[in-house]
Amino acid sequence: MHVWVSPKQLTEGDWLVKPIMVGSFKLDPQKLGLEKEDLAKIMKLYKQKKLDKVLVKYGIPFVPAFLISFALTFFFGNVILAIVA
Repeated sequence: MHVWVSPKQLTEGDWLVKPIMVGSFKLDPQKLGLEKEDLAKIMKLYKQKKLDKVLVKYGIPFVPAFLISFALTFFFGNVILAIVA
């Protein structure tokens, strides 16, 4: 799910969808999330009125793990219960 947000709403760890390029400043979305230094630079650009919105990717991080564990439990049963009993 991609959402346009104001830089004021960004938090540490948010994932960028597109790179931010303003003048000589460039921030690639290749990182695993925004860091405090990145947020400080983005807020500086926002206060200078050079940056209005940022495209951020939100999602549910544990869905694949829950799906895999549900499928394994469905097909093989509760393995932990079989080991303990």
